[in-house]
Amino acid sequence: GGLAAARSGLALVASTVLAVGGGVLLAAGGGGPVAPTTGVELTGLAVGAALLGGTSAFGRRGGVFGTLLAVVAVTLFLRYAEVSDWRIADVAVAAVLVAGGLGVTRLVERFGRPASGPRPLPVEWSTTDAEPPAPAWSTGRQEERQESWSSALPAQPTAGRADPWDADRWGGSRR
Repeated sequence: GGLAAARSGLALVASTVLAVGGGVLLAAGGGGPVAPTTGVELTGLAVGAALLGGTSAFGRRGGVFGTLLAVVAVTLFLRYAEVSDWRIADVAVAAVLVAGGLGVTRLVERFGRPASGPRPLPVEWSTTDAEPPAPAWSTGRQEERQESWSSALPAQPTAGRADPWDADRWGGSRR
């Protein structure tokens, strides 16, 4: 509805403003001219930090605190590597972050589910119904399964039908 569209529009505007702010900070702190690149390194670092911070790769879960903590840790590591004069490519760091983040995603998906509450009561049906409504899912038992359609194809008439491999099938002839 309208509320969902407004929220999506505001989220898009907010993410655009944050991206512009990040670009300005990146250009201001670079210490030299800004050269256009593909941005694969920065994208990999960002995705890896978000995954490492607990954001699910499936888009279901994620926290701001975990993501901020992972970004701070990655930034500190990159700065330490620069000061220590380590020759580590940003793409390699991004690959390790994404691989570790996928492991964290697996843990989040496995153990991050909310606790199971009480089971919902079964759906009641009217006492005037002769039998309960059929479930919408398959029980897996063959004897209870009812097919409402046949998998056999209807017979095709063969009388008066031309050979499908005939060269003059489409009304023209080859020259």
